[in-house]
Amino acid sequence: MSISGYSRLLANVLAFLLAACLLGAGEAESFGWMADSAGVAAANFTAVAVADSAAVGAADRTAATGVDSIAIAGMESNKAGTTEAPRHLWFESEQGPLWLGEVTRQDILNRFPEWQQEYDAYQPDPEQIAELRTVAVPVTVLCVLGTWCSDSRREVPRFWKLLDLARNTHLSLQMLAVARRADAQAEHELLAGLGFADDLRDDHGVELVPTFIFLTESGELGRIVESPEYSLEHDAAAILCGLVPSPAPPSWR
Repeated sequence: MSISGYSRLLANVLAFLLAACLLGAGEAESFGWMADSAGVAAANFTAVAVADSAAVGAADRTAATGVDSIAIAGMESNKAGTTEAPRHLWFESEQGPLWLGEVTRQDILNRFPEWQQEYDAYQPDPEQIAELRTVAVPVTVLCVLGTWCSDSRREVPRFWKLLDLARNTHLSLQMLAVARRADAQAEHELLAGLGFADDLRDDHGVELVPTFIFLTESGELGRIVESPEYSLEHDAAAILCGLVPSPAPPSWR
């Protein structure tokens, strides 16, 4: 090979080596940039993962305590007066447990399911029920009762049935439960704590329970005290509709 041939070969080798070096540096730089990018991405991923983990942990803590928090908030709302608290309580009297304050049918049945038997067994007079359907003005029947009282256990479920059969939206029932006379002192203190007058009987002029007081905007229409004169539906219809009383009371009276 001539000198010129060696020169060309040497030039090519040098050019190749230079290109290889330049390419290697570029690749190294590229690889370094990619590594740095990968490192940044990995760091970002790690940060996101940590943040997500913290968020999940917070969510888990919220989920774990959410019910209690809601309950506490609810209790605080009750304290603040934004949510109306029940105006009744279960009183463990020495003579037996009883409800005190304003109660619903479901409150009574929850504790005294046997009252439903009287409701189911009672068959009121359909003619008197028809009269109750004719009432065209709002009437509130305030019933002062004792869940310990046999007369209340008999008459109150019967009155529920009258209202259910009459299906008259003008007739509504409010029930106030009182204690035995022997528990008067404790009753007064407990009722005062519920926001009532300390004696519901005196407040409504009630001597015997149950007493059904029929009220309109203009005042009291009448009342049924302890047990009806003829029948519960007849007496109620007579008060509300002016029916003529039956000629004679039932023989069992």
